[in-house]
Amino acid sequence: MTSVAARPSAVWTPAAGHVPGASELGGKGHNLARLAALGQRVPPFFVLRADAVSSGDGDALAAAVRQALPALG
Repeated sequence: MTSVAARPSAVWTPAAGHVPGASELGGKGHNLARLAALGQRVPPFFVLRADAVSSGDGDALAAAVRQALPALG
């Protein structure tokens, strides 16, 4: 199993630019990302990619979340 923390794509942020599909971000994450891309006001956020969540590597996923949290302000 590949470590989630080793994959930089485990956490998606609006700064990444391109909005991946709903199958990658999940429906709610994808819709929030689309709103942000359209310039709508949304709270600061990041999205855990669906494959990262289903990887089963909870420790690595928690590390990815801890790394992404400071960017929220």
